[in-house]
Amino acid sequence: MATRKDTCIVKFVRDHVVQDERAGTAEEERYTKGQRKSFPIRSAEHFVSRGSAVYVRGGKAD
Repeated sequence: MATRKDTCIVKFVRDHVVQDERAGTAEEERYTKGQRKSFPIRSAEHFVSRGSAVYVRGGKAD
């Protein structure tokens, strides 16, 4: 189990569908604009680096 310091919260700034074998199916992993979600740090970096999300600090998006 990840500890709190190993995770961070991001806010999605656009709709995003994870491009894997489930994309386009009922099981696809989808995030909507404005949605906030806690991720392991590496996953959060992935979404932020692609412009899909921004980091959230103190409960509010920067």
